[in-house]
Amino acid sequence: MAQWWNQSRNYWELIKDQTPTQKQVYIALRHDKSNDGELHEPLAYRIDFEDGIRYYSEENSSSEIVNAEMPVYKQIIQVLQETPNQTVNNIADVINKDTKHVSNELRKNEGKLFFGSNDKRNRTWSLIQGADNSWD
Repeated sequence: MAQWWNQSRNYWELIKDQTPTQKQVYIALRHDKSNDGELHEPLAYRIDFEDGIRYYSEENSSSEIVNAEMPVYKQIIQVLQETPNQTVNNIADVINKDTKHVSNELRKNEGKLFFGSNDKRNRTWSLIQGADNSWD
């Protein structure tokens, strides 16, 4: 694995959720490495085999398995889209990550993606309008 990682200039990982006999496959492409530029946002798709083969682009994957492999900031965005004004503990419980990891990600993106309340004891977090690219 190290050889492939170190030699590549651009590295994308394909994440898949498919159950036998299921007529749908959920996939995502996660951009993990770029030597010459910024990382691309993850791309999520649902492929339906019901009547032929149809591809559907998804903002957030409908698969919990795929979502669990997305970057932590994307997982936090999804939680805050569904239920704004959440504490670090609540977000960490939902995405099954350590509170320290979630707290670091929120603070790193504070003012860009997330904003926190002024309450120092029970601080809640929400999305900055437009941060998820769905509000125009």
